[in-house]
Amino acid sequence: MHIHYFQHANFEHVGSIKNWANENGHQMTGTKTFESTDFPDLDEIDFLVIMGGPQSAIDYQDTPYLVEEITYIQKAITANKMIIGVCLGAQLLAIATGGKALKSPHKEIGLFPIKLNEDGLKDPVFSQFNQTKIDTFHWHSDMCIPSTKYKILASTDGCPNQVFSNGKNIYGLQCHFEFTKFGIEDLVKNSIEDFEGNEAYVTTAEKMLAFDTSAVNLNMHRILEAMINLNQ
Repeated sequence: MHIHYFQHANFEHVGSIKNWANENGHQMTGTKTFESTDFPDLDEIDFLVIMGGPQSAIDYQDTPYLVEEITYIQKAITANKMIIGVCLGAQLLAIATGGKALKSPHKEIGLFPIKLNEDGLKDPVFSQFNQTKIDTFHWHSDMCIPSTKYKILASTDGCPNQVFSNGKNIYGLQCHFEFTKFGIEDLVKNSIEDFEGNEAYVTTAEKMLAFDTSAVNLNMHRILEAMINLNQ
């Protein structure tokens, strides 16, 4: 399987998604869209992964390469490719579906559980967890608002839209199951200002650096495997 990812900053890594791809013998290529919009032909890829980044999806029209990404994502949707968007990537995916991105009610940085709703508990990918709450990482101040054709599957106390899907080949994750220890270290190093202020759902940089990512990463792998099994 050929997986292609869009990266939006040198310090926003593909993380455990890349580890999973390597462990399972999948080909993985990527485009740093802030440097180039030389995207692969859709016929060459099976799975599109759209990563997070510091850019604003709310004002995406002001960033030409984000506009080009959204056009490509729309074509990937039409071509029935498997697509997963993470954080900024989920917001861009939501826009590509005819939705939008908005400010989240609260900024979130830390390890908090997402809470699956009724649709989430029935979803063919997330039902495998057989539990209402799933621990995962967060680092965002905006959120995704997908088209009404897609179902919201999960929320947190700080953000009502954490996961959305069409129940088959398209999943948007406002949260971060892919964060590795190295990825968190690089984010903290390059975005230390995000911890400023006294926010209800923002942990400290020290706590963020101390988290063990292994269980969360395993759940990222389970999500990817379930998506592939669902679309074979």
